[in-house]
Amino acid sequence: MMINVTMLFPKLKGVGDGFPKRFDWLHTPFDDDTWEVSDPKSESNPDRITIQFDGVLAASLKFSDVNGLVDDLKRSLVVSVELGRSTSEFGKVGSLSRMRSHVNELKRIVRELWNIYGSLENIDSDDVSDIISNLAKNESAALGYPSKLRAYFENKDISSVPVTLVQDKRRPSAADRDRIYFECGIHPYSARSCPACREIIQACHEKLALYYKTPFEQLVFEKREGELVGEKLFNDRVKVLRVFANQSMVSGLFRNPLPFQPSAIDSDQVLTLAKKLSRAKSAKRTRNIEVSTFLKVMDAAARYVVDYSEILFKWHDYLVANQQDYIDKAEPSKVMGAVLRNETQNHPLSELPASPFPLNGLNPSPTVKSDFSNEVSEKMNALIRDGVKDSEIASAVGLTRVQVRNFRGTKAYYGRDLPTSGISLYTAMYNYLPLSCALILLAFTAGREKGVYGLKPDCIKETEGQLWIEMYVHKTLRQYQRFPAVKLMEMAVNVLRRLSEQYRIETGEENLFKFQSPLFNGTIGFRFDGTMEHFCRNALNLFDDANVEAFKFSEHQFRRFFAIMYFYRYEAGDFEALSHHLRHLSYQMTMVYLSEREQGAILRDEQNRKVARLAKRAVNGDQSLSGQMVDELIHLFKDQLILEGGQYEDDIDSVAAEDIDLVIDFPHAKGLCFGRTPRFVYRAKCKVERDGVVLPSILSSSEGLCQDCPNFLGVCEIKGNFVPQRASEEIFRVGGDLLDAATKKGVSVNV
Repeated sequence: MMINVTMLFPKLKGVGDGFPKRFDWLHTPFDDDTWEVSDPKSESNPDRITIQFDGVLAASLKFSDVNGLVDDLKRSLVVSVELGRSTSEFGKVGSLSRMRSHVNELKRIVRELWNIYGSLENIDSDDVSDIISNLAKNESAALGYPSKLRAYFENKDISSVPVTLVQDKRRPSAADRDRIYFECGIHPYSARSCPACREIIQACHEKLALYYKTPFEQLVFEKREGELVGEKLFNDRVKVLRVFANQSMVSGLFRNPLPFQPSAIDSDQVLTLAKKLSRAKSAKRTRNIEVSTFLKVMDAAARYVVDYSEILFKWHDYLVANQQDYIDKAEPSKVMGAVLRNETQNHPLSELPASPFPLNGLNPSPTVKSDFSNEVSEKMNALIRDGVKDSEIASAVGLTRVQVRNFRGTKAYYGRDLPTSGISLYTAMYNYLPLSCALILLAFTAGREKGVYGLKPDCIKETEGQLWIEMYVHKTLRQYQRFPAVKLMEMAVNVLRRLSEQYRIETGEENLFKFQSPLFNGTIGFRFDGTMEHFCRNALNLFDDANVEAFKFSEHQFRRFFAIMYFYRYEAGDFEALSHHLRHLSYQMTMVYLSEREQGAILRDEQNRKVARLAKRAVNGDQSLSGQMVDELIHLFKDQLILEGGQYEDDIDSVAAEDIDLVIDFPHAKGLCFGRTPRFVYRAKCKVERDGVVLPSILSSSEGLCQDCPNFLGVCEIKGNFVPQRASEEIFRVGGDLLDAATKKGVSVNV
């Protein structure tokens, strides 16, 4: 029996066409092209997002230009949200990210079909195989966007190219890309992420600059994207296609249904393509960030919060208080920049990692071209430093003496001849400082970006001497949860509160990552990815041009960092950083994080690796290990470890420990405790009985109590608080002043 739309929502039979238009999660009229929606499953989720249904469909054609097509997109989303829970064929969409993804991927599919076949009704079952193959490609490759752009400009006289002319050196003119993309039938977002499209636009900008005799925007060329998408994105797209095909079988639901049966989607073809994409991704997978690299970044982040923030706030507040004195000057921002350059010279913190001192003025260095080439400017600077006369400099660089004198005077007047860090007050305060706070909160909570960026100003709480942070868990729990916190996290939140205070007062919002300042125009936002690369490249000198793309500071990397820092503390001096912080929270922290599904899997994997490495050391007769657990580890791993001399530092595959099911804690007794391993609880010397259940009392541990416990493994690196000199020079020092400032209340230090 064919299903019709009235069967989907029987309570609305006889009301209009039987399709509902009001939902608890929809906060705008159904007929609007842009919806504001909330989480359909969790009322406690405070987030709302907007979903845009209209957009580019084909050349000079929008979705709204086709009768009923926007309404079809809306109905598909509604059915997937409202009915997907009970009918999986209609799709299971139960989160904000899934809602947006469903609409975006459906628009991508419909746009592709419309461009290739002219409309949905022209498709038949024989075309489905080609459709699926195209879903494995980036949209720009599948629909030939670069070819469309080339054809567009080849058929256009340069004078007829739509442009946006700007009479402002700080914001150059540009081709009207939105209009061009619309006329070509190109999705703007896909074009922006397509290097070939950007190159074509840049070539047009160069011609436009000559024609209009004014600077045009210089586009940045990113690393070329591959033609194929990732396995997960491909599977998601096929799933949306299958859902839309199933929904199209409902009579009267869509005005523009797919004309083929869902069975036309060949599961074998999908599986084969998915495997191909998986292999391609594995071959070019972004490698994990080395721990030493991550620690350098975290060290710099901690210094920005602990050492640099107060000085930056001081200079900001000083300039705000005296701003009127500078406004009367001809170029107030340049005068204030000169004050910062002069007054922060020889700053005591200028030699520390990633130090912003001496500051390089108020604003970032201008991107507009200088009156002189870099080569000429550098040559003049060198000659000025050598004390050469203006007339001789003019002869050497081919300029007049007046030009050289003005160049020299401008540099000296504004302090531009002084050595600086290259970091302006704006960059340090509104780029690097919020980035540092985000890094600390991501790494110490092992949380997600959405959770960190959604923190409220009062998120830090204290109960019975313990700090906690309340953070929304988006992907799994979809509710606020309390996580253990330390002083460094509290300091990071306080910095964000100060940075965002004026914005929050002006708007009434609680966003900690939007800022306003009397010194700078407008609202200042925060972008993690771009700021992170700039920070690593320019503040830390961490990457060169050849390997900057090797690392991606993703959520997974932070969770991996958290896990490694916990389970590898004091491991032969390679992973001792941050241990001072983590040892205070070990029991509570593992209880919180091991219970979280995704984070717990990473933690358990790293824990297994740690156990396996210890076992290999024990089998090798490593004298730095002591206690009854040495024999226990040897027995557990006797059939799994293949020994090669004393090379116990080699990595061991996690499979070697996956069935052992040991649990590690770091008690205050300077060693490792396995007492919370279920089969070892009964023999723990610190065990207590509560409500008939025997539990180890890890928090009451002591060296005397643990020394003879069969669950205790002594490790000499831990007993001696051993930290190699090379680690002390590069990263957090265990028990050092900086880390003490991060973990102990009321401590502030400059080191």
